[in-house]
Parts: sequence; C-alpha cells; structure tokens
Amino acid sequence: MRTLIKDIIRLLEGGQSLALATIVQQRGSVPRESGARMVVGQDGSTAGTIGGGVLEAFICHEAMDVIQDRQNRWLELNLNSRTFDADMFCGGTVSILIEHIDAGEEACREFFRVIFNHLKYQTPIWLVTWLDSSAPGYETSRFLINDVGEIISRAGDMPAGMDSLLPQIQKVRTFSEFSDTGLLVEYLDNAKPAFIFGGGHIALKLVPLLDMVGFKTVVIDDRPEYANKKRFPAAGQIHVGEFPTVVPALEIDEHSYVVIITRGHTWDQQVLAQVLSSQAAYIGMIGSKSKRDAIYRSLREQGFT
Repeated sequence: MRTLIKDIIRLLEGGQSLALATIVQQRGSVPRESGARMVVGQDGSTAGTIGGGVLEAFICHEAMDVIQDRQNRWLELNLNSRTFDADMFCGGTVSILIEHIDAGEEACREFFRVIFNHLKYQTPIWLVTWLDSSAPGYETSRFLINDVGEIISRAGDMPAGMDSLLPQIQKVRTFSEFSDTGLLVEYLDNAKPAFIFGGGHIALKLVPLLDMVGFKTVVIDDRPEYANKKRFPAAGQIHVGEFPTVVPALEIDEHSYVVIITRGHTWDQQVLAQVLSSQAAYIGMIGSKSKRDAIYRSLREQGFT
C-alpha cells in the first residue's frame, strides 16, 4: 500500500489527475480480493493491480473516461467470456469503484501525504471512504482515523453519525464494506522495520527491495560515506556510528527484522550478541559455515545458549 500511495503522490504533485480503481465486492472465482487497488494516471500510466489481463485493460479504459468526465463510476462485472469477448476462466463477479482524484485540490494531495507519513513511521490508521448514494455520480469522501479514534485528515463531507461508527471501524483488520452506511473501511497496517547493519554492496540491493514490499528500512554503518541518503534514498532512517554504541539506541522489538551484513566478522559478532537479547521477530546474519561456527563458539563462551 505504501508504494501505491507514493505513486499517487508522485502523480498528483506532478500535476496529473488520476483514477483510483478499488475492488469493493467479490463473488466466486476472481483474480484479486476486495481491497485490491490500481491507479491510472492522466498519461495512461498505471500502478498497483486489480488482477491483470483483459479485466485490467477494460478498467484502464474506463478510468481514462473517469478522468476525462471528472465523475466516479461503479461497475458490476461478470468475469466470463461473454462480458469481455475473450477467454475468461474466472467466472466470478466483482464490483469496482473508480474514483476521480483531482490534482488541483490541495486538500486531496495533503490527504495522501498524511497516509504516507503514517505508514512510513509505523502509525496504524484506518482509511474510510464514504460512498454517498444520494449524490449523483457516486460521489465519495475520504477520512483517516488514528488508533485513538480521532479523524486526523479528511477530503470531502462528513456523513451523518460518523462518530458513533468509530468503535466499529476500529475493529476492522482487513478491508470491509459497511453496506448499510456506504462506508468502505481498510486498516492500513504499519510497515515493519528492517534494520540493516552494514551499508555495503548487499545492502544496496536489499534496501530498495525491502522498501518495495512494504518494510521501513533502517541502515546502520560506522562509515558516513556508506551510510547516507544519497547512497540509500529509499531508507526510512540512516544511523552513522560505532555498532556497539548505535544498537542500544535503536527500538528493536517483536515487530523488527534484523539483517547483519557488516564488513567484518568482529562487527557481525558484536551486533549479533546485542540483538540476541532483543525480542526481534527475525535475525539473519550472512557468512560461511566456518565464520558462523566461530561466532557461535565465541558466543557460547560468553554464556549464550
């Protein structure tokens, strides 16, 4: 989700209006589940996916009309060969909402910036879309709700009785449709931190990959020429300092992933000895069997089991 939001911000800040397609309902066999999203830019570029193939090509065509008409659309589609005049073997049905997102509205741009910042800094939020069935053209409003039940950002009008629905909204942990109120609710899971110890050639490939799949990456190295924003533009945080000094200052908890790829055995062992005392969800260290055995032997001598 964080990557998709980044693409939305890039398009909007580049002056491009866009269409946001969301699978709201699914029945039977379909290529993607409810909550899957795709963005279509004014220039025809896309980000995200709702299943690929002829379905996605059809939605791209509809999305361009939405951008042109500046009006949302609600589509009910049977995924069979009769609908698309092509080989479609899914056979299920989907309901897809295509929303027009106007690059000229500052409130809209700011709304997506708020989403991105909360995802980047690990703050759980709920994205709520209100589909106003009483308005022509399937008009929508959007709201962000934090973990204490506050509406922290909004783009559009507030539906009646919103406050009373907050406890129900905060129970959502996936994507849900409140059909009786016209609310679409999605819990946006916060990015888990991946602590990368060592800024060498492996980290150069690993950090953008982890960022792409939704981790918040933290790069740590004792060499400023290796640990800097120019070298790691995708990193959420960068720390420069001696490893024994830096590790205690990091918030490594049960949600954290740790990758140890420093430039030498001594530093690897120092980091490993410290993070073994944490509650990290994952600890990985690269090395040969002989290196591993030597480090394990040394750690046992220090009292580690």
